[in-house]
Amino acid sequence: AQGYVDDDREVITTGIAKLDFEEQQTRSNGQKEWVATSKVPLINNTGDVYGVIGVYYDITERKMHQLENKKITERLETAQELSHMGSWEWDMLSGDLSWSNEVYRIFGEEPQSFPATYEAFVSYIPKEYQPGLQDAIDEAMNTKQPYEYDHEIRRKDGTLHLVREAGYVRYNDRGEPISMIGTVMDINSIVMAESAVRENKELTRRLQKFDENIIASNTDANGIITYASEAFVNISGYSLDELIGHPQSIVRHEDTKSEVFEDLWKTIQSGKEWYGEIKNKSKDGTPYWVETTISPTFNSKGEIIGYASIRRDITHEKQVNELHISLEKKSLELQILNKDLERRIEEAVLESKEKDHIMAQQSKLASMGEMIGNIAHQWRQPLNALGLLLQKQQVYFERGLLTSQKVQESTDKGVKLINKMSTTIDDFRDFFKPDKKKEYFDIKKAINSSLELIDAALYDKSIELVVNIDEGNIIYGYENEFSQVILNIINNAKDVLEENKIENSTIKIETSKKDDKVSIYISDNGGGIPDNAIEKVFEPYFTTKEEGKGTGIGLYMSKMIIEDNMNGKIQVENTQDGALFTLTFDIISQNPKEQKEIV
Repeated sequence: AQGYVDDDREVITTGIAKLDFEEQQTRSNGQKEWVATSKVPLINNTGDVYGVIGVYYDITERKMHQLENKKITERLETAQELSHMGSWEWDMLSGDLSWSNEVYRIFGEEPQSFPATYEAFVSYIPKEYQPGLQDAIDEAMNTKQPYEYDHEIRRKDGTLHLVREAGYVRYNDRGEPISMIGTVMDINSIVMAESAVRENKELTRRLQKFDENIIASNTDANGIITYASEAFVNISGYSLDELIGHPQSIVRHEDTKSEVFEDLWKTIQSGKEWYGEIKNKSKDGTPYWVETTISPTFNSKGEIIGYASIRRDITHEKQVNELHISLEKKSLELQILNKDLERRIEEAVLESKEKDHIMAQQSKLASMGEMIGNIAHQWRQPLNALGLLLQKQQVYFERGLLTSQKVQESTDKGVKLINKMSTTIDDFRDFFKPDKKKEYFDIKKAINSSLELIDAALYDKSIELVVNIDEGNIIYGYENEFSQVILNIINNAKDVLEENKIENSTIKIETSKKDDKVSIYISDNGGGIPDNAIEKVFEPYFTTKEEGKGTGIGLYMSKMIIEDNMNGKIQVENTQDGALFTLTFDIISQNPKEQKEIV
């Protein structure tokens, strides 16, 4: 905890960010976890640091992998030290040679005390053994078989030790040698010599097995492949010649986001290890997934000279996971289908108009999610204005310009904004109240109230709303349910315009009066309803929307509300530009107070 506090104080005191460092903490269950942390100072407009913001990434799993790899490396080094057997690898393409710590110890040197080179290696071998070693290597290259050669070395202190050197050569598809890998074992004692024979052969076998089964590759500092294992060749479909000398991106799949590779390069170029999952593709285009660990390699000066990659094929695991997700989706669809069937059975049993009224309310509740989105659109502007008002108060205060008059002005403006937001909530609450009885209401007023609930959503989608409604047209029915029909038709038009990506998208609402009837026209320029569907749009559970985006009940309920509950008429047809819905009602009176009560 004190470390966290000290880091925070350092950032606040110096004003300098600390980026990408590790911290350890303890979970509530006592388990240790690691996080990658970045801490950045918060600076006000006068340049003063007033706080610190921290970002934490859970790297516990990656850290555990690193610790496990470190343990494995330490165990290998311990095993080599106990068995007095060191390992080495020579990249014939780049000329890079690496020794394990035990090779240095066998030579009587401090581990990694100088760069590993072929000349340094030969300098420890007495001249009488050098021709024999070269012959063993030449024979191994000719026969393409592992070699063993026992010879003496002269250690740093001048003493002679008998060692057994073993190794084998890797080749490309043309049969050209590209690298050598092997071991050096101190076999001064007979017991150690006998053990060395068995362990040396087993290590050589494991090294060959590694080449055959582990998807591995080495690249230079620019990402050019210098080594590819046999398993890498097999899974990629490229020959060794097609891989060596080419960039690692030769197997990159276009589905993998560029951000993944940007993070990968940023990490390994900083000298750190990168771990993650990558989607690749083989030569014939077949995709495959690999779990990848990439580590930088360094020369004796600590400079990055290349990168080593170890991968694990997880394609099957990915496919199983995708199948599991697909099954879950199908199960969910089946549950939805079952619920839908249960609802249909219930609807078939219910025959009264009260049932229809209840269904109308259910349809209204089904659209609540979309209405909540409309609330968000309606609140966005006053919330932004309120936020700017608070920021303005802060600026006045910091500059010494805050007066009681300005406080009062800001308070008055804030109260107005809050009242506007409260009114919006009241409007949406009233919309969802069920109608108890039929009433006289003005068409224009009812439509305008409905549009106040959706105009912000239409503006957000760049949809122009053209309204031309005559005044004084009074009808008799359920005003809230009428508003629900208007909103349902407008929402359907909005979805079509958005789905078809119509430019200059427009929704028009107009009225006309003839004799004792008034007609409401709602049209759009979304391209219309398919001819094979237009006759079915008022049928229950029929929808032209994509699966999961429509229930097929909205227009069915609209028809029931208009025709069964309000004695009106609803029709739809296609125009040259799109769909046209027509709602027709009897005009009751321009002054409902003079109209006798209708029973």
